[in-house]
Amino acid sequence: MNDVKNTPGKQLPLPGEVFDLDGNTAFLITPPRSDTADVNPIPWVWYAPTLPGLPGAEEAWMFTQFLHEGMAIAGIDVGESYGSPAGRASFTAFHQELTEVLGLSSKACLFARSRGGLMLYNWAVEHPDCVASLAGIYPVCSPASYPGAETAEPAYGLTTDQFIEELPNH
Repeated sequence: MNDVKNTPGKQLPLPGEVFDLDGNTAFLITPPRSDTADVNPIPWVWYAPTLPGLPGAEEAWMFTQFLHEGMAIAGIDVGESYGSPAGRASFTAFHQELTEVLGLSSKACLFARSRGGLMLYNWAVEHPDCVASLAGIYPVCSPASYPGAETAEPAYGLTTDQFIEELPNH
């Protein structure tokens, strides 16, 4: 993996690899080789957010179902980015790493939990050719409603007034 090293400290709900990608903690959980022997490239579910403590143990049952169907699960912690351009740039680098270096499918199944909706869905608008499907567990779709303009605007490098004015463009 490019610029990747083992990163201790991230606990995954199932066995997988935790690594650093350009200063961000990322993970990849792959299905058993026997489940993917005839599948190339391997399909994958992109889970967000992967802040500290996420994905949580409560996701293990769901992840097991994905693995059983031959799908890998991956994610990258871009902090409280709220779908900002900087967070989306890190998502693009992550997608390139998983598809071009690790050989996963070029189209990911985006799976947003809560504010992961802001992250993944904003990225999907810029990269529709990289999206196989969208799913979510109570995904947040408007930073104005959650977490609120005053909380989200620093991630965008804007004042609150600028953020509210520019929101339709992001």
